[in-house]
Amino acid sequence: MLDFLGWFDAHNGIIQAVATIVLVIITARSIKEAQDTRKDTRLPIIKLKIRGPINFKLPKQCIMYSVENIGYGLALDVKLSSIFNTNETIDFGNVEPKSEKHATREISKEQIEEMERKTKFSDVLNVSYQDIFERKIMTYASIVDENENSSLDCPVLGVLKWRVSLPR
Repeated sequence: MLDFLGWFDAHNGIIQAVATIVLVIITARSIKEAQDTRKDTRLPIIKLKIRGPINFKLPKQCIMYSVENIGYGLALDVKLSSIFNTNETIDFGNVEPKSEKHATREISKEQIEEMERKTKFSDVLNVSYQDIFERKIMTYASIVDENENSSLDCPVLGVLKWRVSLPR
C-alpha cells in the first residue's frame, strides 16, 4: 500500500495535469451545449399558408401566400420558391417572431388548368430563410385542392402538410 501512495506522491504533478485537461474538456463541452441551447431557443419556424383562386370563371385570379413565423427568433431573408413549376420567387424579407406576412400573385385560368393537369397539386413549395446565427432553414409544404369534394368546378388551394428542415 505504501508503494502505491509513494507512486502517487512521486507523480502528483502529472496526475493533476491530466485531471485539469479532463476538466477543461468537460467544461468546453458544457459551454458548447449551452450555446447550442441558446441558439435553439431563438429558432424561427416558418409556417406556409396558401389560399385561392376564389372564382374559377374569371379570366385572372389571385393566389395569396402567407408565411407565419411561429418560432421565437427573427427569420431573415424569407423566400418562397418552386411556385407551380415556375422560376418565380417571392421575397418576404424578414419576418418577426409571432407575426405573419402576405403576398399575392395573379394567375390566369389557363395557368390553373395547366397546373392542375400537370401536377394534380402534388407540387411542393419551398420556403428558405435563416436565423440570426446565419443557420439555413427550409420549410416544405405540400399543396392540396381543398375544394375536391365540393360541387364547385374550380380548385381552392391550401396546404396539406408542412415540415421544417432544422439546422444541425
